[in-house]
Amino acid sequence: MARIATPYRVEVTFKTSRNKNWVPMELLIHSDNADDGETAELFVHDSFLPNRFTLLFSAGVARQTVTSWGRFTVGVWIPDRNVERELDLALVRGAPEIIRTG
Repeated sequence: MARIATPYRVEVTFKTSRNKNWVPMELLIHSDNADDGETAELFVHDSFLPNRFTLLFSAGVARQTVTSWGRFTVGVWIPDRNVERELDLALVRGAPEIIRTG
């Protein structure tokens, strides 16, 4: 039985920090039809160690928390669905200045 590609959304929630130069953020991948245990590959900037995370969906969401000080684009690959998504953090409404300009 062939799987039908479903829409996937990448979102970010910026958190507050005492250090104005670092921004904790939660990266979220949403899908209404993702199976629990389905994987997503999340790619962040090359300066991160690690810079690639394998995430599992649970209740339609896969998530990863990271801390950053500058602008980068998040990449997502859903291997079971052959889906790619990107999110430029600097273009997200409400992104902190260090993310927009860093």
